[in-house]
Amino acid sequence: MFNLHCIGYLLDDTKAENYSKVYQIIDVLEQLYACKDEAGRDYSDYELYITGHSLGGALTQLLAFVLAGSEEASFIPKPINAISFASPIVGDKNYLEEFQKLEKDNKLRHIRVSNNNDVVPYQVPGFRQTGVNFHVKEGKKMEVKYLNPKSLLSQCRFKSSIPKHGLGSYFSRLYAKDKHGNLLNGDVLRKTIEQLYEDYAGVAYPNRGNTVGSIIFFSCVLSVGCTLLHMVLVSPGLLFWRGVLTLGLKVSDYLWSFARKITKKTKHE
Repeated sequence: MFNLHCIGYLLDDTKAENYSKVYQIIDVLEQLYACKDEAGRDYSDYELYITGHSLGGALTQLLAFVLAGSEEASFIPKPINAISFASPIVGDKNYLEEFQKLEKDNKLRHIRVSNNNDVVPYQVPGFRQTGVNFHVKEGKKMEVKYLNPKSLLSQCRFKSSIPKHGLGSYFSRLYAKDKHGNLLNGDVLRKTIEQLYEDYAGVAYPNRGNTVGSIIFFSCVLSVGCTLLHMVLVSPGLLFWRGVLTLGLKVSDYLWSFARKITKKTKHE
């Protein structure tokens, strides 16, 4: 069982084309992984990170799940990494079991960020959350656990729940500082995704070295821009998709180095 709205959006054939969004995305990624820039650099060994907020968070984990298990996407280096913010729950226990198989096979990882008193990511009867959860709180260290479902009753605060769903609230709590100017969550943000999976999910991976703090910072930047990019990307077609994504890779080095600088500063605090 899946969230039918999300899975239908990804897997149903579109009206404009006779194939699904997933296959459109795979086509774009295949072109991107095969292309070379003017300097001869290719992207064939680049890791894939998928990110989104709210409904985009649900689509993030579903798309990562589909790509990780798809033979058509076998050209993408594994594992595929999902970074979701405020993701609604999307699948039942069978989905969770298949998700965990891909995690154990080193094909899929998911960092799921939720906010205290945000009701959108709450546990729905019959459905299951996935991934390593960062549950951020006001003025406190975040709670880090594997899966970590939260009930609607525990999260519902009628006057404050809506503002807690915004990405700004997520970001400010993730990177909050104590009275001495140190990051409250610095000890976790300095870890890699591989270390977090080993610590909280009991799954050991080779360590690739990028800290989760820099990855999440970069993901927040991308998530904020997703609405604007969506308005540009939905209509023109695959060639323009490829052009925009290639342009994104050309500027990503700057954003990525900036994100890493933010996290590296915490090592000296």
